[in-house]
Amino acid sequence: MTLDLLSGDLIGVQTLNISLNAKVNIYPPAQINSDTPSHGQLNSLSILSGGFLQYVGDVSNSPGLTLDMDGGFVLRSGGRMTMHKVELKGEHYKNVRIQVLTPKKRKRGK
Repeated sequence: MTLDLLSGDLIGVQTLNISLNAKVNIYPPAQINSDTPSHGQLNSLSILSGGFLQYVGDVSNSPGLTLDMDGGFVLRSGGRMTMHKVELKGEHYKNVRIQVLTPKKRKRGK
């Protein structure tokens, strides 16, 4: 499934989960729950394994994507996010860290 937000305002979405084989393309000046172009206001955003979020703005004339989130931001192993600039804002995002998780090695029994 692919969702293309070409312009205008997507209203009412508070939790956005992008999972296996799902793709969300945000084109400027599209916005989510906001009156400001290229701005999103969500409770939480999760990009799960196989999910893809893309901001398709032109570097020369787009300020990038700003996401205000009160809840959580999750980027799981196998999830992808591409954009030339993203700003995450919220009470919990003073230090944003993207962590790559790898499976633990198991010890084999005799």
